[in-house]
Amino acid sequence: MRRVRVIVTTRTFQLLAITLAILYAAATTNNGATYLLAFALIALGCVGMVQGVRNLSGLHARVADLSHSYGGAPGENDAHCYIRVALHHENKAPSYGLEVRLPAYGKVSGMVPVLEPEAMGEVNLRLSGLPRGIYPLRELEVTSIYPFGFGRLGRRFALPPCEFAIYPSPVEGDPLPAGNIVSSGSDGTGLLGDDFIGVRAHQEGESHRHVDWKAVSRGHPMMVKQFGGGDNGVVMLEWSRTHGTREHRLSVLAHWLRELERLGHRYGLTLPDAEVHPGNGSAHLHRTLWLLAGFPREEPEHRGLLGRWRPSPHLFRTGGKP
Repeated sequence: MRRVRVIVTTRTFQLLAITLAILYAAATTNNGATYLLAFALIALGCVGMVQGVRNLSGLHARVADLSHSYGGAPGENDAHCYIRVALHHENKAPSYGLEVRLPAYGKVSGMVPVLEPEAMGEVNLRLSGLPRGIYPLRELEVTSIYPFGFGRLGRRFALPPCEFAIYPSPVEGDPLPAGNIVSSGSDGTGLLGDDFIGVRAHQEGESHRHVDWKAVSRGHPMMVKQFGGGDNGVVMLEWSRTHGTREHRLSVLAHWLRELERLGHRYGLTLPDAEVHPGNGSAHLHRTLWLLAGFPREEPEHRGLLGRWRPSPHLFRTGGKP
């Protein structure tokens, strides 16, 4: 956490201009009342500074939750996600007019009007207009214009390493290639057969589609029903089997992943530089979509009077794992 910093605003310049004008009038007319008015404005500014620092003292801020989101149509930046920030302080008096924002993402902000002592305040920040990618969260800032609004004071808080992803927008493209389906084994057991063959322990992150909820309601551990006799092959999605632009291919893969998860299949993913082994469940779906979100972007080349040049890198980082 850094020290309180002063952010000069338009009202700061207005107060300064008015105070200087009164001082000039006092000096030219040698009027004691005018001097008194000027000194009163200066004292008011100093008191406001002290109260503003006290308003932000003992404050703590952290990211309580963040959401991953699907992007807009390929080439469009209309995705949005939410970041929930929690505030609390150690003061014995309330804090007023706290504005929370993310300095790295422009003017995105949220307001906590009053934060009572030993209470928790929360604010949801909505990020929009972000293209597909993986975005880091490094710090957040809490500011306030309390008490008089003559200036803004702020504190910045360093955050533990965390990231959020904008997944490719799911787009229905070509049907799932039949060559992607691999046999599940000689026993033919799985989740989507016709004959019930028993239950097994539920694994963390696995889909709840076939959980035996009746047994759970009776106080038994969470178990997953198993079926046999059906063709429940493992589906391997391969980059080489998609067509079109890079963003379109990623969107088609995202659509296939969601459909396979909805149907309860076990599925894997093969990209030019990464591979995910077959599995299912929300954690597995997130892992595969994360790879799609971090897939390198195509940087368009521009030609003009200056010849060939490439745009500066985006804020987001590509690649990596959750």
